[in-house]
Amino acid sequence: MSDTPAKIEYSDKDKPNKTPIVLAVAVAIVAAVISVWGINSSTLMAGVNSPSPLPTPPAVLAAPSDKEETDRLLSVGATLHQQQCAGCHSIEAKLVGPSYLEISTKYRDLSEIGFASTHPKNDWDGYDDGPHLHLDKEQQRAIAVWILSSMKGKGGGND
Repeated sequence: MSDTPAKIEYSDKDKPNKTPIVLAVAVAIVAAVISVWGINSSTLMAGVNSPSPLPTPPAVLAAPSDKEETDRLLSVGATLHQQQCAGCHSIEAKLVGPSYLEISTKYRDLSEIGFASTHPKNDWDGYDDGPHLHLDKEQQRAIAVWILSSMKGKGGGND
């Protein structure tokens, strides 16, 4: 007799190979977790929402220095109102956005109203986000002067 053991052959021919199926399921689960985490990662992070970035503080906008400048700013502000704002805002009635009366009550000075005119963030309950307008400082100043002027005697802003 020989001292070498008999050759044992193992064959997986009769057994299905489950490795590709297990690997595919694991990859699908990992992909699903990553996609859910990517969509809203703050809800997976201990249930804490990440704070939204703070808007840039308003630049100080100067009040008009004389009647000629006031008239010019009122004219530009009225044009901006018609072109950019009238679809969502009116003097006293709520539309898609708050009325100018509400705006001038909440934001009491030229700089705050000018800054808010760009819709930096929505801090109005009951209203959707407005479009982010790219108004330069002079346009912000003009619409703010126009809003405050339109509110004279109506109870808003700087009566």
